[in-house]
Amino acid sequence: MLSRVDDTYGGHPRICLPGWLVRVKKQLLDLLLPLQSKIVGGKDAVKGQYPHNVFIKTINHQERKVRVCGGTLISDRHVLTAAHCIYEVDYLVMVFGSIYPAFTSGVAIQFAFQRDFVIHPNFVPRNLKNDIAIIKLSRPLPLTGRVNTIRLPRLGKSSPLFYEGKEAIVTGWGVTSDDDNKMAGVLQQAKVSIMRQYAGRTWFGFFGYELMNSQLCSQYSKHFTGTCFGDSGGPLIMRERDGRWTLVGVTSFGDKKCTGDVPSVYTNVSIFLPWIRKEAGIKLRRR
Repeated sequence: MLSRVDDTYGGHPRICLPGWLVRVKKQLLDLLLPLQSKIVGGKDAVKGQYPHNVFIKTINHQERKVRVCGGTLISDRHVLTAAHCIYEVDYLVMVFGSIYPAFTSGVAIQFAFQRDFVIHPNFVPRNLKNDIAIIKLSRPLPLTGRVNTIRLPRLGKSSPLFYEGKEAIVTGWGVTSDDDNKMAGVLQQAKVSIMRQYAGRTWFGFFGYELMNSQLCSQYSKHFTGTCFGDSGGPLIMRERDGRWTLVGVTSFGDKKCTGDVPSVYTNVSIFLPWIRKEAGIKLRRR
């Protein structure tokens, strides 16, 4: 988690920074945390609206930690999520086909263990670069109207330039404002706009963090909607010209305090298509 590595996160130890900038940088790093359980400014989803969404609860016995993340069903045997969600996790339980964060009757549930986790080999926990992972299911899921996959981007669309200025949808479970510490009882959805990459690089670069092409940012504003300390690993999706949804991002990190002053950051799925194909055996779309 970024909060553990204030001294090394994006730092350049050979450069002597003014004291005021160091203080500002530390304040920013306190704001930036992996997003765990909040969609702000959104609204309730309805049953069957996002059949690809997966509710994930992870358990780490040694540290006695239980946390909630999101995931996306990309095949009947594979869930895509953020690497930091399952890093150092002993096992997890997934709920499919439900808009409720609960293990109710009539929903599909599966457990997964460390042997089922495929974390990207270049994942860097201290700065969340290459923050992507695959969970392999123990048995195929029957695909229905309420449990279904979402398609991946086409090959050849790996540049963030393809997404700049476009609208997207983020979804997740959790509290819906900074004043509320209880999880929402229903899956939340919010509309966001993808930030220009050069603007995101300038914003984060000022504080010593290098934003990569493997990352996307959603616009921040005073009228903030989107992710906020909420739903790491959940999907960022866009509707293409044919009217179908496509998975373009995986929620990685963002604004802890829900002020809208910090852009939300997502893993750019397009960059990792060859790795996904190798690990999950999914046939990819051409240009």
